[in-house]
Amino acid sequence: MLLREKHLTYSAQDLSYAGELLFSGFPDRTAKRRKNILNEYQLASGRGALLNKSSEDFNLDFIVAPLLDLGEQRAKISAYAVFDEKLLPQEKIRVYLESSFDEKSGTFITEKVRAFYGMVLERKITNEFNEDAFKKAVLAECRKRSISAVFAFDGDDENFLHRCQFANFSEPEKYPEMTEKILLKEGRFIDYLDSTCRSLAALKKVSFKNLLKQLVGYENLFALDADYPEKYLTPGGSNYKIRYEDREAILSVPVSEMYGTSVHPVLGRKKIPLKIELLSPAMRPVQITSDLPSFWRTNWQYVRKEMKQRYIKHFWPEDPANALPGRSIRKKTDC
Repeated sequence: MLLREKHLTYSAQDLSYAGELLFSGFPDRTAKRRKNILNEYQLASGRGALLNKSSEDFNLDFIVAPLLDLGEQRAKISAYAVFDEKLLPQEKIRVYLESSFDEKSGTFITEKVRAFYGMVLERKITNEFNEDAFKKAVLAECRKRSISAVFAFDGDDENFLHRCQFANFSEPEKYPEMTEKILLKEGRFIDYLDSTCRSLAALKKVSFKNLLKQLVGYENLFALDADYPEKYLTPGGSNYKIRYEDREAILSVPVSEMYGTSVHPVLGRKKIPLKIELLSPAMRPVQITSDLPSFWRTNWQYVRKEMKQRYIKHFWPEDPANALPGRSIRKKTDC
């Protein structure tokens, strides 16, 4: 029937039309040999397929393989016929741009691709640049390697991300969820990337924190700084960074900086209590509390006794809630 449709004649010795005939019935079984690999092919479906190594025809660029053992990963070609690429219907061939980062140089490249369904016929590097394709390539790199591997991502970036997530815990109606998993899934941060950073080396100099700030937006960023600040100004007049971890806001601070505190520190208009980690003069934790005035009234006497023995030159007042803050080395008149 295929011979009649193609207006072809056939003899048992003539197999020159086999590929064309098989293509008519099995266009999805067309396969192209992978570059520099003798027995491995790519099918029109996009899957890989192996040609039996005992074959003498390893150098065939195009074949039609009607008999395949599909397998789980790569198919195995059981029978095939030679095929001429020129017979591929031109209306089924797509031409599109594909962008990625070169594994060796780390530079951004764009290739013009010709493909028959999922089978790539040709790739050529082009100077054409598409901003959307570039940003998609960066996002793909982040998903493959992680955000911290692609962008500049230090402790400040991490703490800012945790601040945003803490704000989401407190006010989910106002602040979006911003875990790394959600950021990678939605990919909205990539919209704020400067598309002139076209290499992995250039991207590594881009602060991820700045991308997040633009994602949060000016209005919410202003509110974030007011209600979930980066630092806390102690009664002693010093700024100490607040560490946001999970659903806690932790302030690690020398105990002397908190002298004079009679009301426990809270965050913003929500008045969320800070978790205070009080430090010795050697910057080692001596107490963790979420109720500082209660600590002054109770366990302070035991901590004070131990600290006076260890740090005899430092000021350890009996009533820290009403003592002068910020002092460390005591005067001769101090207890």
